[in-house]
Amino acid sequence: MLVSLDCPTADVSARDLGVAFNGPLPEILVERTYTDSETELQLGIIGASHVATVRFPGGTFREEISCFAGERGSLMSQERGSYSLQTSTQRYPDFEDQATRILKLVAGKDWLCANFPGEGEFHITAVRGSFKEGTWEWETIHLYPEEQIIVSTTSRYQI
Repeated sequence: MLVSLDCPTADVSARDLGVAFNGPLPEILVERTYTDSETELQLGIIGASHVATVRFPGGTFREEISCFAGERGSLMSQERGSYSLQTSTQRYPDFEDQATRILKLVAGKDWLCANFPGEGEFHITAVRGSFKEGTWEWETIHLYPEEQIIVSTTSRYQI
């Protein structure tokens, strides 16, 4: 599902992305919630970034990846107990071709995709989640056309 958002420009540099855990819930512009028996995953698009909240009988876990989360530029792959994060940040000289390919990929019903205001096309964030064998997994794709950078993440949280 593609949603066009009309919001102030913010959170627009891939180089400034950071990650924060279990902080306050930021303002969500559009969201999708997935449920499985006693647990749920809420994926929210915030600015050009995202927040993921896992709720389960024993508590709550939250991941925020944005220019306002954690230390600027601190986004990197990591593992912490029952949580793991894999990241990829790539600059593409053929950015428009890559962005067109990604738009086709995220056009499916599994993805929640937001298009933001900005100069040119492809100001996009896309998220999707799934639950399998006691583990929530969510994938995100963030496009930064002015920098010609695509950031992809895959996170897992084992209940």
